[in-house]
Order: sequence, then C-alpha cells, then structure tokens
Amino acid sequence: MAILKSGIPFTGSVGNMSCYTRKDMEGVYIVRTKGGGSRKKIAKSPTCKAIRDNNADFGVSSKAGSNVRWMLTYLKHLADYNITPKLNSLSKIIQSYDKVNPKGKREVLFAKHRQLLNGFSLNNRYPLDGIVRHPLQCTINRTTCSAVVQFPDLIPGVNLFLPWKAPLYRFIISLGILTDNGAKPVQERTHRFVKRVYTAWQTAQIPFAAQQIEVKIENGYANEENQTLILSIGIEMGEPITNELIGIVKNTGSAKIVMVE
Repeated sequence: MAILKSGIPFTGSVGNMSCYTRKDMEGVYIVRTKGGGSRKKIAKSPTCKAIRDNNADFGVSSKAGSNVRWMLTYLKHLADYNITPKLNSLSKIIQSYDKVNPKGKREVLFAKHRQLLNGFSLNNRYPLDGIVRHPLQCTINRTTCSAVVQFPDLIPGVNLFLPWKAPLYRFIISLGILTDNGAKPVQERTHRFVKRVYTAWQTAQIPFAAQQIEVKIENGYANEENQTLILSIGIEMGEPITNELIGIVKNTGSAKIVMVE
C-alpha cells in the first residue's frame, strides 16, 4: 500500500493499480497493486479451501455489520468517521464466538452477545457522552416493541456542552429490531424495523427542560430469541432557513447506541 502525495489524484483502477480514499483521511489517496490467485483457482483448488472459508465468513460478518448499520439509518449522518469497518470488525469478533459451526459456516449471533453492541459510538472527535454529561435513563419493552428515554434538565455549560456554533439543536431517539441472519436491508422496509422520533428544536444557549420521550415500532415484535432491540440517541444541529424551516448543519452532531435488549 502507498499514499499518493503528488501526481494526478484518482479513484478506481488503472492497469494493475487501484486507488481509493478514506473518510477519516481527508485529501489522502491510497494506492495498492492488485494480486492474488485467479478466481477459478480460488473457487476450485483444494489448496484454497482456507481462502474460501475466510471469504465465506467475511461475507457473513459483512452482511451482519450492514444489518447493524441499518439500525442506525436515522443517525449515521451524524458519524464523523466511516463506521462500516468498525461494525464489520465487531461482527467478526462476535462471529469468532461461534464454536458450533466450522469455519466458513460460522454465524454472527448478536442476540447471544448483544451487550457488545451497547455503547457503540458514531463519533471519535465529539462523542455523545462528552456532550450530554448526565446519565440518560432508558428502558426497553420487548413486548410492546417500545423504549422510553428520560432526559433530565440540561443546562449549557453545566451538563450540556455543544462544541458547535449552530444556534439550534434537537435529539433523535431511534429504536430498531435486529434479527440474527436477517435478510439484506431494503430501504423501502426500513419503517417496519426502525423507528425514530425527534424532540422539538432547542435554542443552544437556553436550558433544556426535562422530558420523557417514547419511541415505538407499530406492529413490531421482538419475541424471538434471535432478535435484539437497539436503542440509539443522537443530537443534530440546525439553523433557520425561513421562519418555518430549519436546515440541518452538516458535519456536526453526535450519536451512539445507548441500550440493547
């Protein structure tokens, strides 16, 4: 792997080289050469069985990571780094706990290790715990497929620290149903498995009055052992566009998974 510092920046493939960028390395282009055995050899050769097993496991863990990212549909715009590799890595770790199936057929059983999802942060620079410096009281009800978040009084400079200059902010509360080995996420079906609610827009310099927010997935159910309810909270910043319209300020905000059940 090499880093392109001069010449003509590009992304994609040229000859035996491929070039790509990373979200967490702004302005940096990474160049690598292509290599490895032929597709036919990897698919058929007995000597490549380990590669096939690794590829199969990787496909399963990547799909599992994609399913968790689906649970963060309404919050992922608040991330300040590429969360996909980190979610895939987490899925790979959970996959390694499958001691029943052989390599190449291992599963990612979130429901058995759901506690490992708790606290997953979408931010490196400004994590949510550093912004809201007061424990949020949260409960999840699997029977009703709902969750309740109790926000305390939040006072700027005391237990609320907003590092951005935007004049407004609001909280997003999201609840999702994650099913082990679930089907590939489809955007049109998101509303059936992920629900979110917003608080009203708040002025950044005025105290936030304590309030209780409920989020519920209508007609949802999480009664199966292979299902996990994921509760996430985010804060996004806004600025007025008109008297009635608030625009979201890009590259601001923070979010994390606060509870799983």
